[in-house]
Amino acid sequence: MAIAWRATGAVKTGTTSLSSVAQPTGTSTGDVLLAFIIDRGTSNANTAAPDGWLARGLAYVSGDRLQLFSAVVGSNSLSGTSWTWSSLTGRSCGYIVGYTGVGTSGYGSLDPVGVSVRSNASGTYGTLSITTTIANDMVVAAYGTQTNLYTWSSESCGTLGALTEKGDAGYTSYCSIAVANLIQSSATSTGDSTATPSTSCANVGMLFALTSSAIVVAPTATVTA
Repeated sequence: MAIAWRATGAVKTGTTSLSSVAQPTGTSTGDVLLAFIIDRGTSNANTAAPDGWLARGLAYVSGDRLQLFSAVVGSNSLSGTSWTWSSLTGRSCGYIVGYTGVGTSGYGSLDPVGVSVRSNASGTYGTLSITTTIANDMVVAAYGTQTNLYTWSSESCGTLGALTEKGDAGYTSYCSIAVANLIQSSATSTGDSTATPSTSCANVGMLFALTSSAIVVAPTATVTA
């Protein structure tokens, strides 16, 4: 079964928590869910995951924190969709994206198992490349900002080319997250990822690939600047 985007859920906003973030419409057993969350605080560690979720990636700099969590519908006693923080100094937002055809080993199979993450100063955007090992992986890129709501466009990878945007939403005047993806037909380097914000800004990003094959889950990837 080929990997495909299912749907993107509505954005949820909050301060010290994101409560009951909506699953995408139409999800069914075996779908893999990805939760993207951005907040501003003093912690550079992943937030405790709700029931059924696993932290998979974290990009953090100067209080800006973009987190990635994954889950499999119908597995791991999945029931929670709420995240809570301490030491928050700003607003937060997040949403969940669903995919079909992804390997359901653990909390959803990634290839390679790590996540490329990077924090950027104003004028620099995106992450370093990843190299897939299996054909027809779904390459996913996410970009986040704090301070203002910026929209994103022209998401791409240097080798793979232009990505298709699947989410671009946030909390007006505070933060935003964009998500884009594309199938990579052969196992190779994606090239560095990049995107264009509506206004030049400090930002965080991550790049990874979903695979239909079962791959062992790796520890959370973290980069700080």
